[in-house]
Amino acid sequence: MSKIEKNTETAFTSYEEAIFKAYLEENTVKSENIFEFSESNLSYYSSRYTSEEYFSPYEFAHVNGFYHQSSEFSKKQKSFWKKQKKWHIETVHPTKSEYVSEGDKYVPYIHAPKQIKSICEQLLKAPSLDFYSTELLLVHKDKIYQYLPQKEFLFKWKDNIGDRKQVFEQEQGFLFEEAKLELERDSVILFPIFIPIREMLFLGEAGYREALLKHGAILHYLEYQLSEEKLEYFSTKKLNDWLQIDGVERSVMNYFINR
Repeated sequence: MSKIEKNTETAFTSYEEAIFKAYLEENTVKSENIFEFSESNLSYYSSRYTSEEYFSPYEFAHVNGFYHQSSEFSKKQKSFWKKQKKWHIETVHPTKSEYVSEGDKYVPYIHAPKQIKSICEQLLKAPSLDFYSTELLLVHKDKIYQYLPQKEFLFKWKDNIGDRKQVFEQEQGFLFEEAKLELERDSVILFPIFIPIREMLFLGEAGYREALLKHGAILHYLEYQLSEEKLEYFSTKKLNDWLQIDGVERSVMNYFINR
């Protein structure tokens, strides 16, 4: 796409420009009387934040997500980092063995589709990414695979999805309005599932903050290193139903397309 075409796509129409100017004038345009402007804005925000009706669950989680050093916290932190993560990586999914090579629930990279193998090999080269509270699903054709960090094989997540893949495509990826989902025959759809409870079990509310920061790093990597498109606005309820996740302890904030 040329620069001219891109500029045309992002340019305001005369109607949009009028709406935008009206918004600026009503909300943020600087008054000639700076004191009056500052005072009116401070009054607005102070009344909003001090109102008895005002409540923000996001801010509540943020405030309660700070660390407070104590002997109890130190014990939990040590237990969490050194034991639970190690146990999870070694136990939930086995190490390379005959059980894995049987191919019933696991697929060695040598037998995985080329696109899937390429994505996993890149992820293995990014050891700074922490997948403890994130599960990454890779949808390719009629199968869903789960990436396993520090392994050389994949988990067949719920195995074949068959007709359900058709539903995803017919529903345009559960996108809003007239957005179009462009998939090619070998496209891989990447679904990072956020599972903060794994860290919260040991670190409480601070664990939610920890998990969120790590999940954000993964989303950033997927967007800029492993995909051509990021999907942000979609019906989370429909997607949750489709993936059969609850949307609370397991949720999807963004998903990505690798073509």
